[in-house]
Order: sequence, then structure tokens, then C-alpha cells
Amino acid sequence: MQRERIAMSELDKRLVSLAEDYVTEQVYRVGDRSYAWEETDYRSDDLDGDVVCGECPPSDADHYSWWEVVSCEIESSEVDDRNDETGEYSVTVKAWVAVSSGDEEEEVDKNVAPDLRTIYVQLDRDEEGDFCVVGTEE
Repeated sequence: MQRERIAMSELDKRLVSLAEDYVTEQVYRVGDRSYAWEETDYRSDDLDGDVVCGECPPSDADHYSWWEVVSCEIESSEVDDRNDETGEYSVTVKAWVAVSSGDEEEEVDKNVAPDLRTIYVQLDRDEEGDFCVVGTEE
């Protein structure tokens, strides 16, 4: 019984570590910047454009907005749901995330205050026993 408890604890530690790494390296990686701008189809009578997002600033847009992750610090994490039979797991990660935003004329504000965000990370285990993140939600 004691050995099972230790093994479960080690598995929880591994799941938490994988979820935290995913949040800091994929979801809120410091320095990542995204852009948004509106594209209008001038051949159409529809004057409303579609908002497009990308990782590079647009070359042909008159106006664009951006947001950049300034900081991301994990506050806490815990395994919420664990199904060893199906290999499905859920980890809740709480992180203080600071995101600066602006338009094409503004600079990054490194002093922006962080917000506490809750990120739900879903993980699956494959037949070989390896874990992978299959989704996140805020």
C-alpha cells in the first residue's frame, strides 16, 4: 500500500511538471508576440473585414494590434482528474501572467501588472506510457 502511494505521488509530480512546462513554454512563453489585423475583401460589397491573427506583423495592413507575454510565473498546480485506466488526466495550473499590448506605434510595457490566470491542461498517456498534452483551456 505504501509503495502504491509513493508511485501515485511520483506520477502526480510528473503530470504537474509536464503541465507547468507546457504553460510556460507553449501557452505563455515569455517574449512571444502575436499580431491581429483586419483583412477586407475589396472585391465584395461586404465592408466588414475578417480579423486575422499571426506571429508576424502584416506587410499590407494599415493598422494592426499586438500583444506580448512579458512574464509568466507559476503560483500553484494540482492534478484534478486522474483516470489511470483510460490514460486521461487533467491538471489545473494557476499562473501570474503579464501581457503587454498595443498598436504598431507603441512599445512593450515591461512594467504591466500580471493577472492570475487558471489554465486547465488535459494530458493523455499512450500505449508506451508516454504523456502528451492534448489540450488547454482557460
